[in-house]
Amino acid sequence: MKKNLHSFVLSVVLIISSFSSIADDYVIAEEYVSKSLLTLENFSNDPNMGWFRENIRAAKGILIIPAKLEVAFVLGGSGGTGVLLKHKNDGQWSYPAFYGAGAASLGFQIGVQTVEVVMLVMTEKGMDAFLSTKAQLGADMSVAVGPIGGGAAVATTDVLQFSRNKGVFGGVSADGTIISPYNTLNNAYYGQGISAVDILVRGKGVNPQADALRTKLGGFSEIGVGFAFNSAKINLNAQLTLDSVVKTLNLNANMTMDIEGYTDDIGSAEFNQELGKERALSVKGYLISQGIEPARLTVKSFGFANPLWSNRTASGQANNRRVILKITNR
Repeated sequence: MKKNLHSFVLSVVLIISSFSSIADDYVIAEEYVSKSLLTLENFSNDPNMGWFRENIRAAKGILIIPAKLEVAFVLGGSGGTGVLLKHKNDGQWSYPAFYGAGAASLGFQIGVQTVEVVMLVMTEKGMDAFLSTKAQLGADMSVAVGPIGGGAAVATTDVLQFSRNKGVFGGVSADGTIISPYNTLNNAYYGQGISAVDILVRGKGVNPQADALRTKLGGFSEIGVGFAFNSAKINLNAQLTLDSVVKTLNLNANMTMDIEGYTDDIGSAEFNQELGKERALSVKGYLISQGIEPARLTVKSFGFANPLWSNRTASGQANNRRVILKITNR
């Protein structure tokens, strides 16, 4: 029976790989990147994915599988193709490497459906396993179902799996899923013979088509809090946001942050430069009061420079009264 299970996994992977013979590999690769962006949007907009949104910035990497086929009838299986991006030490995200996933399981399960799957790689051990030629969830790295909702605590694990679907399914466990680089798509997408390690670690692969996906992920590495007019006082909403920042910093001992203060354009440049500094210092002071070491936090003020919204409207001015926290080292 064990031999049959391995054969089933191999069949799933071969079915996935055969897609390249149907259409141009480059077009397929582009479609996976575009669909991965849509999947990320779906997850980030889902009200049940509060913990997911708040903790992407703490992840070492992310695997997005935009369409994972689940099939079950006593012998169950699943398979899909997705993209893996590495969260670099400077807070930026790498270009994507393509990966295939396949699994088989035994159980009294009946159903066929397509689900969206996102895996957050939370540890260096998990990331190292993905960088190998083949990794098995549950064997080479620990895996658990990611928490639904917000604020939930989870035990230390290498990979957290989140999924979204519209149907009902008996539930094939992520344990046993075999994940390996999809070299055919990697080579086609970057126009050269290139490995997943080249893309994710050495930064050799560049394709601007993936910049929208990288920018979306980068947005999760920036945290913003707002301020009242002519004020540097931290309000309740800002406290709640900063409390989640404290959790992220506590989970990542090497993480550092820039704290950037901004203002609207009312008043002189000198006045707003000082007000922006006061706001940034206020945020830094709050984080320090929660136990964060001062050396991990760098204060900067931009005054009314770099507005994100037009200062011609009252709402735009209100939105520009902000502090932005950016991860600078992980």
